[in-house]
Amino acid sequence: MFLYKLEVITQSAGPFVAVVLADSDEKAFSYAESQLNRQHLIPPTIQEISLVEKKRVEKGKGYVIQTTDL
Repeated sequence: MFLYKLEVITQSAGPFVAVVLADSDEKAFSYAESQLNRQHLIPPTIQEISLVEKKRVEKGKGYVIQTTDL
């Protein structure tokens, strides 16, 4: 299992950072899209999802996400 940090660019709702736990890159992209759609009453149109970082899951692993650039 890996912890993925992905950047999601949408047309109407702006950019997002998604952090998901998945066992493959394909599933990580799918989970990120699913999580984004769950947070909006009307799912935003996704322009692009890109992989920023990928880490093997171990105790203490995580990401620090700067919010001022969002």
